[in-house]
Amino acid sequence: MAPTETVRSDFRQLILDNEDQVVKAYGPMKSRYTRMLNRIKQILYTWLTEYGITDMVTAQMYWDRFESELRSELSTEIELRFEDAKDILYKLFTTTYLWTLDYEDWEQDSEDESNLTPAIFLVLLGTAWSADELTYQERLNSNMEKAITQVRRIIMREIGIGSSSNKIWQSIYQELNKIKYRGSTQITDEAQHLSNEAVRMASTNRSNGYFINEILDNRICEFCKAMDGKYFKWDDYYAGITAPQFHPRCRGIIIPDSR
Repeated sequence: MAPTETVRSDFRQLILDNEDQVVKAYGPMKSRYTRMLNRIKQILYTWLTEYGITDMVTAQMYWDRFESELRSELSTEIELRFEDAKDILYKLFTTTYLWTLDYEDWEQDSEDESNLTPAIFLVLLGTAWSADELTYQERLNSNMEKAITQVRRIIMREIGIGSSSNKIWQSIYQELNKIKYRGSTQITDEAQHLSNEAVRMASTNRSNGYFINEILDNRICEFCKAMDGKYFKWDDYYAGITAPQFHPRCRGIIIPDSR
C-alpha cells in the first residue's frame, strides 16, 4: 500500500533531522580545518623565503618540498575527518534503524542486534555507491588530490605573473576552502545514503518492498522526478539504480510499504 502523506512527511522529517545533526556535529571539524589552513599559510611563506622562490623555474625545482608538507597536513585532516564522520554517521544509522522499527510498530529481534553492530556499519560505509563507484573515504581522498593539483597550478600561475606572497596565499586559501565545502556536502550525502540503508535493513524482512519519495521542487533533476513514487521489491533494491542516492546531493528517500 502506498504511503499516506503523513507517512511521507514523517520519513522526510527524519532525514531532515539527521541532516541537522550532521551540520551541528560538523562545526568542530570546520574549526580544526581553519587551524590547518593557518599552518599551511606558514609553510607556504617559509617555502617561498627559504628557497628564494621568485620564478617558475625555482618553484618547479622545489615544488616537491612544499607538496610533501601540504600533503601531510591534508592527509592528517582527511584521516581525522573520516574518524569523526564515522562516529557521527554510526549514531545516525542506529537512530534511523531503531526509529523505523518504532514508527512501524515492529518488535526488535536478534537479527536487529547484529545489524546494528559497528562491523556491519563499517561494511556499509566502505561500500562504493553505484552512482560514482567511490566510497566516502575515497571521495575525501579525491578532494585532497584535486586540491594539491590546483594549488600547484595556482602557485605557478601567480609566481609567473609576479604576485606577492599574500596574493599567492589568498588564491590558495580560496581553493583549499573548497575542500571544506565539499566535505560538508559529502558528509550530508553520506548521512542520507546511510539513513536509506538503515530503513532498508530494518524493513527488508518485515515488508514486501519500498516506495521512492523525492522533493518535487525546481531543484529536482529529471531522473529523480521520474523515480518519485515508484515501487520496488526489496530483492530489486540497488542504491543508485533502483533506490537513492542516485547522485551526489540527491534528496530521495525510501519508505517501506505496509503489508
